[in-house]
Amino acid sequence: MQRNTQPARATPAAASIRLVHDYTIRDLTGVDIRPTKEFPVDPANQAGFDNSGESLAMSPALLKKYLQAARTVAEHLALKPHGFDFAPHPVVADTDRDKYSVLRIVLAYLASRLDAMPEGEGSVLDNTCLLYLSNMWSGTRHDNTKLPVLTVGGLGGTLKTGQVLDYTQAGDENRKLCSLHLSLMDRMGVRLPRFGDADTRLADL
Repeated sequence: MQRNTQPARATPAAASIRLVHDYTIRDLTGVDIRPTKEFPVDPANQAGFDNSGESLAMSPALLKKYLQAARTVAEHLALKPHGFDFAPHPVVADTDRDKYSVLRIVLAYLASRLDAMPEGEGSVLDNTCLLYLSNMWSGTRHDNTKLPVLTVGGLGGTLKTGQVLDYTQAGDENRKLCSLHLSLMDRMGVRLPRFGDADTRLADL
């Protein structure tokens, strides 16, 4: 075996800068902010690759865009009594922060009060379903391709609790929000053949 005797060469960090940055921010914050949407396209080297370290450089203009991207992420930061979180929309004004935080406080308070009320062999919360959601993933882009939905309560034992269901790869026909409404109405004794744009129920509830 022949050993490589060429001296080690330092190269700039190589990656598809825009995608890696966006995915990293999404994984860290839990919100698909995409702060690099104004970044220039990654340059390609002579071989045609856009992720070669030798072909990437940090220009003053790109540095400014990184700083703006950091500000964009910071604008989504919402301070809470016991820490912080990231909102799917900018929270640069008090009204924005109220919009994000107060509703969560109300939901937690309501759930705890219902859980403290005995009913039958359990609590009122056990026989209830609180539905918390938004009709948009990103209001600025009018994007509703994926909607986080939170259900709180067991609905009389008809809902499996303590689980996370991901329907992003199930296909559009199998992950409609109206299918969730049909499923919940079934459990409340209201059976409809169709609701909105759905005529099937949501699986695995």
